[in-house]
Amino acid sequence: MTTWKHWTTALVLTTAFAICFVIAGCETTERDMGITITPSAIVVGDNASISLTASQATEDQTLLLPLDWWVSNPELGTIVASSGYTAVYVSKGVAGVNIIGVRDQRNAEGVASITQEEEEEEEEETSTE
Repeated sequence: MTTWKHWTTALVLTTAFAICFVIAGCETTERDMGITITPSAIVVGDNASISLTASQATEDQTLLLPLDWWVSNPELGTIVASSGYTAVYVSKGVAGVNIIGVRDQRNAEGVASITQEEEEEEEEETSTE
């Protein structure tokens, strides 16, 4: 009879162990949702104004407005206006790279980079007549 008890105990434990793996394997996972910013990278000169547009990264995703736009370095430039899926960035004439980010109400995020270069001053040509 003790053999029967050992087999029953082993069967119950094995079944419980298998159920734990099945339940753990069926847990829900969050899908990676992102936002695409267009243009995603751009090089500009002094005091440039750039229109940025946000769109969903996948076809089955919908962005939840309003969008929250931000810049990594306000010394280089700022978002001066935003509406719907669009924002306007204005550079401040300082050279560097600014990261522009956007987040929707579901916390989907996207980033773009704006490289700002100082424009070289052109030397005036002098005529020797």
